[in-house]
Amino acid sequence: MSTRAIIKELIQRLYDESIRNGFNFQVSEYDSSGRNYFVAEDGTFLGTLSGVYDARSIFNRFGSYGSKYSTTSIFNPFSQYGSKYSPQSPVSRFAATPPKIFINNQYFGRLTANKFAPDAKPVDVFLFYVLQQMGLLDDRMDDLIELISRI
Repeated sequence: MSTRAIIKELIQRLYDESIRNGFNFQVSEYDSSGRNYFVAEDGTFLGTLSGVYDARSIFNRFGSYGSKYSTTSIFNPFSQYGSKYSPQSPVSRFAATPPKIFINNQYFGRLTANKFAPDAKPVDVFLFYVLQQMGLLDDRMDDLIELISRI
């Protein structure tokens, strides 16, 4: 079994456990309404949970919010929003102020690897869930693995 397959299986187990514990909401690859998004504690918009062609989507590898080279991307390991050392990053285990998640324009929690953060939504499980709901899991699994490898 490949490393990718093992990681996918482990995240799937975490995801299944979260669903049993009531973690549930709907997102769609075709929802470009901008109702599902992330915002940093400092007020910086960090992208929507929409399709790969939406310029504002975190899943658009070439956009401002999905590129691993963008300063406003959680996928950039050198940005304040993607570094494992930043208090505003979802992959920092010690982040005091990780990004806020909004689902249908309503506050949903914080995207974080910090288990002790108020309203914590685990970054691996949350993004796995979103990618699976949107039908993008196979296309973006490598991005997810790279992101959570920094935790």
